Amino acid sequence: LEVLASEHPIPVPHDRLFTQLKYVAINGSNVRGYQLPQMCPERIEHLDIEGFPADFSWAAFSAGSGNQAIEFPKLKSLRVVYGKGYVNDKVASPCLDGHSWALRFPVLKDLTVSCLGSTCPLLENAVYPEPETVAISASPAIYRFLATTALSAARRLTLSLPRQYDVDASALAVVNGILSRAGACKERELDVGGQALYFTPEDITCTGLTQLRVTALVDVDTMLELISRLPRLAYLTLTDLILDDFQSDISIPESVEHDPVPPLDTAITRLSITMRELESCMVADLVVKCMLLRMPTLTDLEVVGLPEMPIMDFVDDYCQWYPHLAHVDIALEAEDRYWYLSE
Repeated sequence: LEVLASEHPIPVPHDRLFTQLKYVAINGSNVRGYQLPQMCPERIEHLDIEGFPADFSWAAFSAGSGNQAIEFPKLKSLRVVYGKGYVNDKVASPCLDGHSWALRFPVLKDLTVSCLGSTCPLLENAVYPEPETVAISASPAIYRFLATTALSAARRLTLSLPRQYDVDASALAVVNGILSRAGACKERELDVGGQALYFTPEDITCTGLTQLRVTALVDVDTMLELISRLPRLAYLTLTDLILDDFQSDISIPESVEHDPVPPLDTAITRLSITMRELESCMVADLVVKCMLLRMPTLTDLEVVGLPEMPIMDFVDDYCQWYPHLAHVDIALEAEDRYWYLSE
């Protein structure tokens, strides 16, 4: 048996069945105390573990030896999504069996970790010299630990601050610092949320971002300021755009041909906006049309919170001003999508 993929905890049969595994994907389904079957770390090339608590044991990969170090010499892809429900956990020991395993991944290329607890033994005890792709979704406490580690070898670095946390300026400063220090990165991505967060341009100091997704309150002035501050930004997603009292010049001349709107200095190709509920459709319509005219680099536009036909008519009438636009997705509600594909 070389491949094991299970969406649920599996009964542990004879351990010999798993000694040849190369691809492993197991979902523990938040079953506290469930233990993985014994596996041979020397052979595994892809490992995907989901739904286990932050203190689960790596003993399944120790081959019963007394050695506290476990090496995965062939592992190239590692994904660990710790179980939900441990946001306020207080993990007394790094794993259920009381051992602090030193984990080594010498050839790891892709690392994905999601941990909503206060500690993450994997990130604290693992050695992974040169991963090319790193994606982490974690609590502010874990990012403060990561601030002392080096992720400079990553070519693509994605950091997420989940919405359920009260993200403050200090947490954002730590995440910005990690992204800024990733010197080899060609793609820097930030996904930030916050239940009570009112996002401002000053919350972003890493000017090398290539993707930004904000699931917090953002106004029009902040949106435009972010675009001007982030020259490498290619994808921008705002899930809670508010239209109150903006100071920016959002207008469309009577004759665009004779009085063209000056384009924004941006390389953004994908723009996704969700309007805050109860926003004025008239103002929202104006904002979207103005953004279209000012962003000739756009290839993809997604808007939730507007009737589709006025925007689609505008897209058809002024298509020469955004020659690369290929996909438009307009919806009054998120579940009611209208797709436009250019010919």
